[in-house]
Amino acid sequence: MPRFYFHLILEEKTLTDDDGQDLDTLAEARLEAEAIIRELVADYVHLGQALPLRYVHVVDGQEAVVAEIAFAKVLEEVVSKREF
Repeated sequence: MPRFYFHLILEEKTLTDDDGQDLDTLAEARLEAEAIIRELVADYVHLGQALPLRYVHVVDGQEAVVAEIAFAKVLEEVVSKREF
């Protein structure tokens, strides 16, 4: 089972995921990245703070970026589905 890492690309820095998660497919990793974004949005809304997140990079075990999930795209989907 491959291990994927989820690096948070912020406005001024990158927060790297050193632990990662074992997931069966890249599709599952993309879904996990979207879930991370939704959780962060909920946390920051609760705190009343702006979220400086731009992307979540999904990185494989060879440290290659295999997917880039845009914060704005996921947020747009959340708002359009009224998941809040």
